Amino acid sequence: MENLWPILLLLLISTLISYFLTSLITKRNMKLLFLIPGIFLTVTIVFAILGFLSQDWGRLGYLIMASIALGMFIGSLISSFIIKSRNKS
Repeated sequence: MENLWPILLLLLISTLISYFLTSLITKRNMKLLFLIPGIFLTVTIVFAILGFLSQDWGRLGYLIMASIALGMFIGSLISSFIIKSRNKS
C-alpha cells in the first residue's frame, strides 16, 4: 500500500489541476472538453516512442516521463468525464 501513495497523489493532483483548466476551457467552447487529455496522450506516446528507440540510459528517463504523462492523462480524463457528466444534468 505504501508504494501506491505516489501514484494516487499524482492522479489526485493532475485531476484537480485538469478539472480547473478544463472548466475554464469549456466555458468558451464545449467541444474542447477532451483537449487536455489529448495533449497528455500525445506526450505519453512521444515519450514512449523515444524510450523504445533509445539505446542507452536515456531510455529509462523517457519511459519514466512516459509513465508520469500516462498518470496525468488518466487524471485529466477523469476530470473531463466529471465535467461532462455534470454538464449533462
